[in-house]
Amino acid sequence: MTEKKELGAAAMTAALHGEKTAVLELQHAMIGEEIKAREAIKTRNLAGIKVDEATIREELVQLTPAHEGAADDPNARKERHLLERQETELHREERAEERAAWTDEQPLTREDREIHKVTLEQEQRRKRIDELM
Repeated sequence: MTEKKELGAAAMTAALHGEKTAVLELQHAMIGEEIKAREAIKTRNLAGIKVDEATIREELVQLTPAHEGAADDPNARKERHLLERQETELHREERAEERAAWTDEQPLTREDREIHKVTLEQEQRRKRIDELM
């Protein structure tokens, strides 16, 4: 978070001095930091979901009859169905997290592309000016 504040302060300073290219580069860096932060959140959330899924799978294995011909306890069967529903819900949660991360990152990616486009235009403009002089 401190690095983000430092980038923001540097962007403000560059803007005050009229350094458009520096401002664009700093904005690009700030967007990169925001995307990294969102990816870190996504990774932590997905890791937690995976741990929960592994726990449920372990419980399911314990409740499954020893072999195909073994008697199935009705209470164990009910418990298995509940665990399977929980597992399905965790899969939904996993997909929702990935979708949310993608949704959060899209505006940032779009803005980053726009900044890159403006930076290229600035460079081309500067090259033309240098050629004329």
